Amino acid sequence: MRDVAAKDVPGTIEAVAKMGYQGVEFAGYYGRKAEDLRKILDQNNLKCCGTHTGIDTLKGDALKGPSSSITSWATSFSSFPGCRRPTWARWPR
Repeated sequence: MRDVAAKDVPGTIEAVAKMGYQGVEFAGYYGRKAEDLRKILDQNNLKCCGTHTGIDTLKGDALKGPSSSITSWATSFSSFPGCRRPTWARWPR
């Protein structure tokens, strides 16, 4: 799906909905804002059931406000595609 979505995000999301899926998981936003993708999902009655998220999007001010991709999705799940142990060890608790 990644190659097809890179060429036509709205069309791919619409096709996924027509296949009967109720949700999708993003591993990249194809140069779009999460808010814009959320609108496309809403138009197709789809939910974002999870995202692959870089650890830097959860640090400091990145998580504040409506521009945060995590808050745009209203999802309960986010995966970290990679996190080196020293980075995780320094993560504030």
